[in-house]
Amino acid sequence: MKTVKPHISEKQRLSNFLTNCVVVTISSIYFGLRLGNVAYHMPLEERDLFNVVITFSGGGYAKWYALFPSNLTYLGIGLLAAFVMCAILFNEYMRVKGTVEDAHGDSYFEEDYHQYNKEFVCDPALIKAKGLKDDIRPVKKSNVKWLQHIYVRFALLRRKFRKSEPKKANFTRNDEGKLVCESIKEDKHKKLIEYCKDHAQIYTNDIYLSLNGNWSQRNTNAIVFGASGTGKSRYFLKPNILQANTSIVITDPSSDVMQSTGYFLEKKAGYKVKCFNIDDMTKSLRFNPLYYIRDTKDIAIIVNCFLENVDGEKKKSSSGDGDFWLKASTALLCACIGYTVEVCPIESRNFSNVLDIIRLDGRSENDDNTSETAFDELFIRLGEANPASYAYQQYKIFRQAPAKTRLNILISTSVNLSQMDIPEVRNLTYKDEMELDRLSEEKMAIFLCIPQADTTYSWLTAMFYSILFKRLYAKGEQRMRDEGLNDPQLKVPVRFFIDECRNIGKIPNLSIYLATCRKYRISIVPIFQNYSQVEEVYGEKGANSIISNCDAFLFLGGSDEATLKIITSHLGKETVKTLSMNSALLFTRGQNSTSKQLSAKELMTRVQVETMSNNECLLFIRALRPFRTKKFVLENHKNYKFLAEGSQGEIYINQIESNYEDEEIEGLRIKAVGEDGYIKPAVVDSARRRNLIIENRKKARIIKENIDKLNMIIATSDSEKEKKAARITISMELNKLKAFARIDNEIAYTPQDLGFADTIEFSDETKTESTDIGDNYKVKTSDETIENVVTATPIDSFADPDVFYDVDLIEDDLEER
Repeated sequence: MKTVKPHISEKQRLSNFLTNCVVVTISSIYFGLRLGNVAYHMPLEERDLFNVVITFSGGGYAKWYALFPSNLTYLGIGLLAAFVMCAILFNEYMRVKGTVEDAHGDSYFEEDYHQYNKEFVCDPALIKAKGLKDDIRPVKKSNVKWLQHIYVRFALLRRKFRKSEPKKANFTRNDEGKLVCESIKEDKHKKLIEYCKDHAQIYTNDIYLSLNGNWSQRNTNAIVFGASGTGKSRYFLKPNILQANTSIVITDPSSDVMQSTGYFLEKKAGYKVKCFNIDDMTKSLRFNPLYYIRDTKDIAIIVNCFLENVDGEKKKSSSGDGDFWLKASTALLCACIGYTVEVCPIESRNFSNVLDIIRLDGRSENDDNTSETAFDELFIRLGEANPASYAYQQYKIFRQAPAKTRLNILISTSVNLSQMDIPEVRNLTYKDEMELDRLSEEKMAIFLCIPQADTTYSWLTAMFYSILFKRLYAKGEQRMRDEGLNDPQLKVPVRFFIDECRNIGKIPNLSIYLATCRKYRISIVPIFQNYSQVEEVYGEKGANSIISNCDAFLFLGGSDEATLKIITSHLGKETVKTLSMNSALLFTRGQNSTSKQLSAKELMTRVQVETMSNNECLLFIRALRPFRTKKFVLENHKNYKFLAEGSQGEIYINQIESNYEDEEIEGLRIKAVGEDGYIKPAVVDSARRRNLIIENRKKARIIKENIDKLNMIIATSDSEKEKKAARITISMELNKLKAFARIDNEIAYTPQDLGFADTIEFSDETKTESTDIGDNYKVKTSDETIENVVTATPIDSFADPDVFYDVDLIEDDLEER
């Protein structure tokens, strides 16, 4: 059985059919004339067809050129044979045409690269700006300088005076409705095509794609799969960096790409080169995620990204209630980060201070649910100044948990933030030097150098990307409003090359960014070793969403089973013609038979894809036939010479020195209430605060009535036990009034304002020295010093002004203390 590939396209099938008809016709005419010439020279009685053929085969071919004179009868026989053969060919052509795309596979590799360049590389805007001009072809004998000079002069003069130069480009609309320059010729306009390629992105040696996604009607996102050693950096990353036509952000494990391309970008292309180095933090510019918080929504984005990469997956897989712990940690972190944003200056907003705020909560397992710490005091003061505060509302959510649960949440969150105790990490994140907002304003290259085999700090890179996407979107929308644009386009396009995407953690909403970034002139290229890595980080649904939102899919090689399955399914099936021939042996029974059959066959089998040559790759672009082509040859790029391995390049040396600034970091630390340097929250007038003041004044009137009744008890009661309880309750009520007075200056809370002495003496029978109810509000006894007596357990005096504190209950509480 012999298998023959069919014509791979309708256009080529038609071309082959016409070519065969021409060959058959010419051959038939030739042999008709040649046989006629042989018959013309034979005697008339011997001119039968059998004798003519015998004579021709016996030596008539020696004079192959002798066609005339000829017997026209044999010419007619030749034309008849040609007609029959052409009819057979036409029948075969029509049969294949009617069955290839309907009954069998219709896939094949695209090979018409010139037409592809017209529709996806040669942007009409660039052609109109450059002008459609024929290339001046130099003479072949380049050593004859004077002749070459005359030729060039003549060509320039001809172009100057010919009315048709420069030629007017002929633009037509293709099937997709976009403008295509049909008058551009591959042999005449090589320089113009190269100019358009300079403003495009590189996929393979032959395939580019215009950066103008509005014209190409394709997004510029691409997902790249390539096992280790398949040349992801050499054949894809470096060529696109050498294009130097956008701002770029590159994940660079081991800093190899930065060392190779940094000199070209900084010295030759005029880029500002920045490095965020997690592998060697002393060689990195500082990055503070909290610096880029512009509104409350940004807080939630940062917290979700942090917990998703540090704690989320671990808790979800460890127990059924992992979701509760994740949400509880979210509320706590949102409260602490929100506090730094709402209260502290921008210089003090960093993760180290967030950890310090959490550590102000010095509670233990034995503390009751009503005890307050320095941590609580920060948020209580914030709530008094701004009851509608986002941070305060998140704190109240966290506060709803029982005391022991809150302690576990605090411990868990502190453990997650414990990396901030590492001096290098604290130094790396306490302030910002990356200037991410300038990425879309000028050409800038940011290299993210990450460890190759350590994902401990992957949350930092994931947060870097998440914040950068958010800021670029905001910049595009701001530019659209300021300049009246139709789309939120960035001033300078930005391309992300996320190499080793598996090792940088999970970027929240990556599939959403891939789906929406085109109109911002943003291109995202996640690079994985195989499909299994995508599924591991983003799940099956997330992986499929990421792939479907990339209009280009580049496979550089690999042996992962899941990846090969996807590739073969993308390739589809082709139609093959099967010829079955059975031949009977000589002197045996039987007969010769031949059967033809068209069937579908995989364009490439799994084994063929896996064993593909290392200099070949497969490229899929949405709505186009697949490409099997050569990987880009780095040495062929015009800027290759400026690489470190090139003839005019140098190794780029990172000269950043980021030393630990202990005094500066300590000076930015957030202080607790009562410490020197404590920042008092600014009062924010709001409807909620005004309503709170009205409620507090009602409560204050009730408290003052209770204090008057308690003073009456002290003055009239003969029971020292009742007097002691009354004094303690007065102290607690004064603490409440003091808290109210921090919000409302009209509420009196000092003993003098309420009409009694600063110190109330107890009788000698209770062995009590004194009770100070001044500013400190402490109850001093001979046994112990009780602070924060407001935490004693009274009956709610706000429910009924005639109900007083239960004396026995307060006495029991004092004995427990």
